[in-house]
Amino acid sequence: MSLPKPPITVQELVARGAPQGMDEAQLVAVTRYWRQLLETRTPEGNDHVVGMVGNIAQRSLANVVPPGTFACKRGCFHCCHWHVGLFAPEAFRIARQLRKTPKVRDALAGVAAQIVGVKPFDRPAMRLPCALLVKGACSIHPFRPHSCRAFMSIDVADCIDSLIGGPRQIRSVEVYDRAEGRIGLAFLAAVTAAGLFARSYEINGILAMLLDDPGLEARWYAGEDVFAAHDDGLTDTRGAIAETLSDLVFLATRPL
Repeated sequence: MSLPKPPITVQELVARGAPQGMDEAQLVAVTRYWRQLLETRTPEGNDHVVGMVGNIAQRSLANVVPPGTFACKRGCFHCCHWHVGLFAPEAFRIARQLRKTPKVRDALAGVAAQIVGVKPFDRPAMRLPCALLVKGACSIHPFRPHSCRAFMSIDVADCIDSLIGGPRQIRSVEVYDRAEGRIGLAFLAAVTAAGLFARSYEINGILAMLLDDPGLEARWYAGEDVFAAHDDGLTDTRGAIAETLSDLVFLATRPL
């Protein structure tokens, strides 16, 4: 099936990013478009949404802060020992890439087994790296989840201290955090507006499941929460963002 074409507002976001954070019109437009794509319930629609999330985030990073502002670089992998949560559409796209690397399934399942019952904020104390960390680098870097993409630090010492001494404040740049936060909000609202499970799942566990059974994607889109065991409990749509999220979902679903 052919996918719906993006409106001009969304095309501009893809081309330029949202360095100051999307305004309301942009936020509604991109949420509406992503909802439409997710409602196709196809791999093509799914991957187009997730690819655009990463594209807009990357262009926003390029425009919001000068090069060298952040300390993050290849070979710096302290944050890869922390909990990583992602939405199911992101996992589906990553799994399609990982099926080209069969051996990764056992590594994912091995990490998932070791962290059963471990709370997300207790994960760093285990010093257990993500199964997708290979030779000091993320093996899925171009396809990494928005939670990883949005996490940036201006001082590697913060990251080291957090890994060694327990969770603490990781300094970033406010304008960048605001831009990435708006992208994440639009993604969450699109999943919600499409009538899907707006939940965050632990990355190792959900990917291991998908590599074992690719058919889980269709079942999830059909309304079966097949990944419930890996729900990390970090997506609270009834918390502080409830009103903002509800308003955005309403605006993105009302007739034009």
